Amino acid sequence: MSSFFLVASLAVCGWGYRLPFVTKDKYAAFDDALAIDADQSVGVEVAIGQVSVNESPLFNADRGWEFRLEAGYPSVVYDPADTPPFKMWYNSFVSCMWRPQICSPDRDATALLYAHSEDGIIWNKPSNFHFTVLKEEHHIGGGSRGGNVVRMHVFGISVFKDPHETNKSRQFKAFGMLQQPVFEDADQLHQLTNASGGTMVSADGITWSEDTIWPLNIRWDTHHSLFWDEARQTFAVITRGLSPNRRTLALVRSEPGKFSGFGLAEVVATPQRPDDQMHSAQVFPYYGIYLSILTTYDANCTELAPGQSRVRRCQDHARCELAWSADLRTWKRFTTDDRQPLEVPLTFGRLPMEKRDSYEFIPLEKGTYHSNGCFAASPVQLLGQQLRVYFMGVDAPHFQNRRTAFSVAELRPDGFVGVRPRAGHYISRLVTKPLHISGNTLVITADLATKGFIRVQLLDSQTSVALQRQSPEQVLCADKNPCTFTSQVALSWRTLAAWEGKSLRLAFELKNATLYTFAFERRDIEHEEHLAWQFATSGWQVARSLLLFIAVTCLPTWYLWKRCRRQLNRSRQQDIHGSIPIGKPAE
Repeated sequence: MSSFFLVASLAVCGWGYRLPFVTKDKYAAFDDALAIDADQSVGVEVAIGQVSVNESPLFNADRGWEFRLEAGYPSVVYDPADTPPFKMWYNSFVSCMWRPQICSPDRDATALLYAHSEDGIIWNKPSNFHFTVLKEEHHIGGGSRGGNVVRMHVFGISVFKDPHETNKSRQFKAFGMLQQPVFEDADQLHQLTNASGGTMVSADGITWSEDTIWPLNIRWDTHHSLFWDEARQTFAVITRGLSPNRRTLALVRSEPGKFSGFGLAEVVATPQRPDDQMHSAQVFPYYGIYLSILTTYDANCTELAPGQSRVRRCQDHARCELAWSADLRTWKRFTTDDRQPLEVPLTFGRLPMEKRDSYEFIPLEKGTYHSNGCFAASPVQLLGQQLRVYFMGVDAPHFQNRRTAFSVAELRPDGFVGVRPRAGHYISRLVTKPLHISGNTLVITADLATKGFIRVQLLDSQTSVALQRQSPEQVLCADKNPCTFTSQVALSWRTLAAWEGKSLRLAFELKNATLYTFAFERRDIEHEEHLAWQFATSGWQVARSLLLFIAVTCLPTWYLWKRCRRQLNRSRQQDIHGSIPIGKPAE
C-alpha cells in the first residue's frame, strides 16, 4: 500500500495521533507493581531486550551553524497520518567563544534545530528558516543564515506532540531552557542573570510562541523529558535536580489537565556513587507504568586547572540504560542492587535481575561513532513493524574535540525487557496478581527457542489453585529456528470466554522462552470460528492432496512392485522344479 493510501485509510478510520504503549488491559511481564506476584513466581529472571544498532550514523553535523552538537538531546515524533511522518528536534552550539573544546550553554550561543523524514532513515534538514547566526571566531559556517534553526538561545528542549490537544496551534509542546545567562563583561566572567526556562507551543514544531518562564528549582543545562501522565491527568517532566555534587533526577508536574502551573521539583532518584550518576532520562508511559531510557554518567574526570577555566581531562562515558517506575517518584534500574538509587522502591521491582557484564540498553562500541556517549530520544512504534530508538552517539569523552552523530537502534515490538527462566530451571513459573479478565482472549508477545513453549493456566484469585474447567493450551516453537510471536493467542475464547468479567490469576509456565507482554482482548467469536473452520478446511485440503498424491504415485508403484515380485517367484519355482527328476531314470 502506498503512503498516500495508508494516510488516507488512517484518516478515514479516525486513527489520529496516538501515543505508543498505552493499550488498555495490557501488562509488562516484569511489572510486579500492577500485574505480577513476585512472591508466587518461581525460577524466573528479568532480562534486557536486544537491540540492533545502525552501523553508520543517519546524519552528522554537516551544516556551518552546527558547530558542535555535543549531546544533541534529540526529540523524535512519528505520526503516520502527518506529512512528513517523522519529525525531530535537536540542540546544537552555533558558536563556542570560550574555548573550541569546552562549549557551555551558560556562555556559548545555542540553538534548537529541526529535521524531517519520510521513512525515518533518510533525513532532510530544511534550509528555509532565517535565524541570524553570528559568525563568531570559532563558528565554522560559510554564512550567517542557520537553515534549519527554529529557535536561538534555547537548550535541552524536549518536544512532545499532544494527542489530546484540540487547538491545532498548540499541538506541539516544548519544555527546556528558554533564556541563556546574561553577563556584564565581554569575557563572560561576571554573570548578571541566571539561565531560565519554561514552556512554549507550536502548530507545526517550527514556529514557536507563548513562551512562559517557570521559576523552578532545577538545572536547565540538561536534557528534559516532557510527557503526558494519563494516571494523574497532568503533564510531567523528568529533569535534573539542583544537587551540587551528583546528578539527580527530579519530577515536575503541571496543574491537572493544563499545560501550565508547573510546581516545585521533587528529587526522585539520587545515585549511590559519584562514578554512576544519572545524567538524564527520557520517560514514556508503558502499559500502566513508566519506562525510562536512562543516561548514566561515570564522571571519570580530573580537573587540571581549577577555577573559571575548568580545564579537565576526562575518560568518561554516558551510557543508555533502562529503568522503570510505578508512580514516577521511585525508580528501579535494570541493573545490580548496588547501583540502585537511594530512593529505591520497596514494593515493586522485586523480581531477580539477570547477571551480565554490562546492563547497557544501547551498548557503546569502542572505535565507533558511539564509543563514549549515548543520548536517546523517547522510542517510536512503527505500524506493524519494529520499535525504533533514535539517539545521539558521541565518539570521545567530555572536554575533548568529540564528534556527535544521529543514529537509530531497532528492537522487536515490546522488546525492552522480558522475563525468562533462570539458569538451572528447566521450567519456570510466572504468576500474576488477581487480574480482571476484560476480554475473551489472552495474547502474548514472546520469543521462543526451538522446542520452547509458554503454557498458561487459570488460577483461583484467592487460593491460587488451578481451575478445573479449562482446556490445555500453549504456544510452542516447533520450528528449527527460534520463533518470534507478537500478539499471539495463548488462551482462546473457548477457554477464557466463560471467565470474562471475573477476577483470576494467570500462571505462565516458561521453557526456553522470554515473555515480554500479555494482554486481554475481545475478539469476535464468529471470526475466530471462521478462522478455525478455514484452518480445518485447509487441513482437510492438505490431507486430501496428500491422499491423492499417494493414489497417483504410490499405488501404481506398489502394483508394479507386486507384479514384479510375483513374476520373480514364478521364475524361481520353475528353476527349482527343473532340477528334480520326474518318473524313472532312462535305461
